[in-house]
Amino acid sequence: MKKSNVILSFLLSLCLVLVLFAVQISLFTRVQLLNNDFYVGQFNKNNLATSVQSSIKNDLTSLGSYNYIPPEVFNGLYSREWVESTINDANKNFIDFLTYKTNTLKKIDTSSIEQKLSSNVDGYVSANKIVVNEGTQSELNTVKTQTVNIIKNQASIVNITSLSKSDTFLKLRTYINLVYSCIYLLLGLMFILILALYFCNRKSMGSFIRWLSYVLIAAGLFTIIPGLIGIISGFMKDIAVSPVVLKDLVVSISNEFFKFFIISGGICLAVAIVFIAFLKGSNE
Repeated sequence: MKKSNVILSFLLSLCLVLVLFAVQISLFTRVQLLNNDFYVGQFNKNNLATSVQSSIKNDLTSLGSYNYIPPEVFNGLYSREWVESTINDANKNFIDFLTYKTNTLKKIDTSSIEQKLSSNVDGYVSANKIVVNEGTQSELNTVKTQTVNIIKNQASIVNITSLSKSDTFLKLRTYINLVYSCIYLLLGLMFILILALYFCNRKSMGSFIRWLSYVLIAAGLFTIIPGLIGIISGFMKDIAVSPVVLKDLVVSISNEFFKFFIISGGICLAVAIVFIAFLKGSNE
C-alpha cells in the first residue's frame, strides 16, 4: 500500500509539474506576450516613434533628391505624435486580432497625409510654374505614391496584413489564444491535483509538503533555466534584424520575456524553499 502511494504521488506530482509549467506560460501570454501596455512601455523605452520619424525623414529626403523635389514638399505630412499613435493603434489591433476580439486587421489611415501631400505638390508646381503634361503628372503621381508608401511602411514596423494571410500564422494564432484563455482551467486543474496529492498523503502532512516542494522546484527550474540561459548568453543580440532600432526593440522585448520566466521560476523555488525550511523546523 505504501509503495502504491509513492507511485501515485509521483504520477500526481509529475502531472502537477506540467500543469504548473503551463500556468506560467499562460500567465506569460497575459502579462507580456498579449499585453498591449507591455509593448507600449517597450516602444517608449526604446524611443521607437522618434527613430521611425527619423527614418521616414531620411527616406523622404533621398526620394526628393532622386526626383529633384525640394524638402518643403514633404513638410507637415506627419508628426511624431502621429507616428506614435499609429504604431500603438496597429499593435493594439494586432493583439486584439490574436485574442479574437476582432477578426479585422486595420490598414493605416493615410488620407490626411495624402491630402496634405497633394496640397504641397500643387503649391510646388504653382510656385515654380511647372507645365504639367501627361508625363509630368505621371511622375508626380509616382512620387506621391512612393511618399505615402514610405510613411506607411516605416510606421507599420512589420507587414502584419501579409502575415495574417499565412495559414501557419493563423494556426499559431489559434494555439496562442488557447494558451491565453485556459488560465482558469489550468488553475482549477492545479487545485484538483494538489487536493489529490494531499489525500494520497493525508496520513503524513510532511510527505505532502515534501512532494509539493519537489513539484515547485521542478516547475521553477523548467522556466528559470531557459530564462537564465537567454539572459546570460545574450544570443538575441546576434539576431539578423534591421534597422538597428528594430533589432534593439526585439532584444529588449526578448530580455523582458526571459526576466518574466526567471521571476516566475524564482517564485516557485522560493516557495519550495519555505516549505522545506518549514519541514526541517517542524522536525527539530
